[in-house]
Amino acid sequence: MKTDKIMKQVCAGLLATGGMMVAASSLAASVTNTGYAANIHIPVRITNPHPTCDLKLNGQNASLSYELGTMAPGTKMVHPAFKASVECPGSIPVKTAITATLVSGGTVQRGDEDIRLDIGGVSGNTPLLWLQTGAGQKVKFTGLDKDAFCVKADTTQAQPNVCPLRPVTDIPSQSPQGDFNASVQLTVVYPQ
Repeated sequence: MKTDKIMKQVCAGLLATGGMMVAASSLAASVTNTGYAANIHIPVRITNPHPTCDLKLNGQNASLSYELGTMAPGTKMVHPAFKASVECPGSIPVKTAITATLVSGGTVQRGDEDIRLDIGGVSGNTPLLWLQTGAGQKVKFTGLDKDAFCVKADTTQAQPNVCPLRPVTDIPSQSPQGDFNASVQLTVVYPQ
């Protein structure tokens, strides 16, 4: 039996079973003839991607600029929460969660939960910033799936994964004064 004839039979079989769409692009077959028997090796690669879900901040698809206001040295402030919500198109529930990564404006401290903010190039004895979920859990700024928060097993567009996040600042009494900015990236992940 020739390879091209086997290839046509394999393609016809995949088409009949509905597998042609996911497997045809990388389908190749090899035949080894050992006298009376032939071994056929058919590699098939199937991909099943996760649906892409949208992350919204306070109901918007854009980035969020959040003003913390004026803070006095020697104070700890719990700021009003903002909402991160994950919406997945369609009606099939998807397990979703969120991760956080510090992009700029400070240094993540030991334990990965606090950010030591930079003020005018100074990074020692400056304010600390962290985020708390609605359940009071401190967010880890690693960006790793194992540190995901606000896990919801049945996220859809009609039932989004709504995650209130509350910024908390702790300003040391001897903190340098000045403005600070920090950028944090939130990412949707799909835990197992």
